[in-house]
Amino acid sequence: MIDEPAKHLSKYRLDKANTLLTQAELLLNNKQYDGSVNRSYYAIFNTVRALLALVGLDSQSHRGVISFFDRYFVKTGIFEKQYSKIVHQAFDSRQDSDYEDFYHP
Repeated sequence: MIDEPAKHLSKYRLDKANTLLTQAELLLNNKQYDGSVNRSYYAIFNTVRALLALVGLDSQSHRGVISFFDRYFVKTGIFEKQYSKIVHQAFDSRQDSDYEDFYHP
């Protein structure tokens, strides 16, 4: 059974993810692609952290969060492998968009 604090934390993170998704859509509609990639990734990241909150897990690093998602939700069959690919591609795209010179998403 999932305790109430975990449910509240998960809901908070989902609400944050929805806000970030709205920001991503606004940026995309205004042709601000690098910002949209960033906000899209963080929407996904916060959604994954919302799931992890329900099972009492978190990590100090982005790679750690993604690793927990893969281990506890993908490898167990709760989510299909395609969702892992989406998370990994979003992370890579955000990294490139934020840190690579001359990168255009």
